[in-house]
Amino acid sequence: FVQFLEVVVAVATMSAESSVNVTFLRGLKLIRAVRIARSVKLLAALQEVRMCCVAMLMSVKPFIAACLILIVWITIISVYYTERALTRRLWLGLEHEDAEILRESYGTIYSTSFSLFQAITGGCDWIELAELLPSAPDTLLFTAYIAFSLLVLMNIITGVVISNIMQFASADEIATLLPSAEKVLRNLTR
Repeated sequence: FVQFLEVVVAVATMSAESSVNVTFLRGLKLIRAVRIARSVKLLAALQEVRMCCVAMLMSVKPFIAACLILIVWITIISVYYTERALTRRLWLGLEHEDAEILRESYGTIYSTSFSLFQAITGGCDWIELAELLPSAPDTLLFTAYIAFSLLVLMNIITGVVISNIMQFASADEIATLLPSAEKVLRNLTR
């Protein structure tokens, strides 16, 4: 329907010298301007979708870096807690029921790493893991691990991702808005 109106506007513009009502022509130009505005709105919506896709792609590199940092951080802490749990299990005796519970969460570097990862991501309640630890300093260190991981590491990672996306968004916004604004102005002045 809108294309039909454009054809009518073109025909009316060509025959402007004849007895065509000027108000009618202005109305048709207004319809054309509305169509252009709708196109610009659609382009803006598509640009937002494109920006979201690009933002996700741009966050892959910081995500991989964050995963590597978390793996190293969790592995360092895991070595300490696995050693402490083994010492506690030997002190309790390997057949003791608390030693078996301790072995499930802190028995190997892998199980300790998994437990520590669960503690900072909400996979299990971290207080349950802290209660298994052999001494108050270990529990205090565990609490410091949780606080540092959640408050410092996660916020730094989030900040890096958002900073990268904002840099792209500002550069992309300027690069894409200027040509489209120029095109809109050119079409409106016809």
